[in-house]
Amino acid sequence: MWCIKTFGEYEEFTKKGGIYDGLVKAKEEGLIEHICCSTHIGSADIARIVKDGLVEGVTLNYNAMNFAYRQDGVKACHEAGLGVITMNPLGGGIIPRHNDYFSFLNEGTNDSVNVAALKFIISQKEITAALCGISSLSDLEEDLKATENLTPVTNEEFARLKANLHSGLNSLCTGCSYCDECPVDIQIPKLLDSYNEFILSGKMENVSDRIKYFWGITNESAKKCIECGKCERLCTQKLPIIERLKEIARL
Repeated sequence: MWCIKTFGEYEEFTKKGGIYDGLVKAKEEGLIEHICCSTHIGSADIARIVKDGLVEGVTLNYNAMNFAYRQDGVKACHEAGLGVITMNPLGGGIIPRHNDYFSFLNEGTNDSVNVAALKFIISQKEITAALCGISSLSDLEEDLKATENLTPVTNEEFARLKANLHSGLNSLCTGCSYCDECPVDIQIPKLLDSYNEFILSGKMENVSDRIKYFWGITNESAKKCIECGKCERLCTQKLPIIERLKEIARL
């Protein structure tokens, strides 16, 4: 059951005669082995899904930036014996692009920030596997380094990392591009990627720089927004896209 964005969608998938019933039938016929889901909902709703006992594994957005806001859901899955697969273990590329900002991750180690971020995820006993995006051989080599000399994450380490987080990190756009169906052709994923720079730095001029120098576009398109809400309905993270477009339009 792919991309559950709200608990209401989960209820829709699992209602009588719905997608879940079809999966059960497919499993009975030997066409599939396991019934799982991927989701972007919060810990409390993940725990509600686990309590239903209908799925055997969950894929969720979990990394060193947002773990504090997902940890209870991950624990609920593990305690129920579910497999836990993490998407965006490097924050959809946000951590590699902002190594200086996330330098607290490799403090006191010889690891790169990226390796430290991956180690943090895969060394947790609750995590079954991490889905690492690879675009080059060096990416693969770095991912493999993260599997070396793993030790369990201590409560002290969790506390140290939590002290470096702020709530805005839980609202960073991870670049899934589900919102990229704008009826007036605004390049929303590129603009939201640029808005991440404000969340990380607190400076709107950094947003303008990324729009202009990285993406090679302008902020003018944000002014075309007709506030139809389609992008927000499609957003897996339920981000306030319309308001962010208004801020970008004011640059």
